[in-house]
Amino acid sequence: MKITFVNIILLLVVFVNAQNVDFKKKNFTDVEGFNIAQNELKDGDSKFFAKSYSDAINHYLKANEFNPNNASLNFKLGVSYLKSDTKENSLQYFIKAKQLDPNVDPKLGFALAQSYQINKQFESAINEYKSYLDGLSSAEKSSVETEVAEKIKECENSGGKNAGAISTTEKPVELENTVKETPKKEEIAEIKTPEPFDPEKKPEYVPVNAYPVNTEIEEVKKPVQKTEKPITETKPASKISATVNTSEQITYKIQILSSTKKLSEAEKNKLYKGPEKIQIDQINGVYKYLLGNFKTKEEADYFKFKTNFQDSFVVKYLNGKRL
Repeated sequence: MKITFVNIILLLVVFVNAQNVDFKKKNFTDVEGFNIAQNELKDGDSKFFAKSYSDAINHYLKANEFNPNNASLNFKLGVSYLKSDTKENSLQYFIKAKQLDPNVDPKLGFALAQSYQINKQFESAINEYKSYLDGLSSAEKSSVETEVAEKIKECENSGGKNAGAISTTEKPVELENTVKETPKKEEIAEIKTPEPFDPEKKPEYVPVNAYPVNTEIEEVKKPVQKTEKPITETKPASKISATVNTSEQITYKIQILSSTKKLSEAEKNKLYKGPEKIQIDQINGVYKYLLGNFKTKEEADYFKFKTNFQDSFVVKYLNGKRL
């Protein structure tokens, strides 16, 4: 069903007095209904992180019927729809999530802008894209502003016409964290013990972000066409040298701390007690403390969510060298 401008206004009027309600038993008098909704929420999360978004939607809608005023749930519903064949349905849930808690997820602004664009609400999309950029730090902005600028240009070129800039089958673009250095405030060593995962507690990074809901906004990479020049002269075999690099290997790690101080073993044990061994990468006199050695960014993102380190982020390595 196409969402019109009038629908959006009505949704905003309905949501104006709503407040975020956490999925905690103390917030509800219907204990049986709460238990059922809580199980649906857990099943939805399981399907969501397995990328079975249609199944996740079915579970999330049942939980949302019991508690429609949970910002995290509305955000995850929006992301699930954004990754489905009915992307336009995501808009109402992103609007509700923002009204309930504008800070429910760092990528809410970008996801909301995409949904506006898919629904051909180009003016609103442009405003959300600009607002999203304004809320980023200078380091974060440098890694995404080119992509966001392209999205804004698409909206401007559409000129409010019915021909949308984004196809309803197009995958959302992933804002991959390419910030090479952490903000200066992280240069001071601060030991933060991660809290265990609690489904009733909204994590600071929920991908969609709950990843920490991760919108999984994937970057579409165009294949690079290589043109080989014709060989005009054949050299003796002894003078021809061909070097083929087959050792290139890209891995991903989670940076959990950056400090000018080298931590002792006791401090490292206090920082992290999980199965992964803490790795140290010293760059320009600053110690970078990292976890994991993942083959894909999706695996790294999921591990980051589970450990729930505050201010941690994914770092890309090529043949053991930080990019």
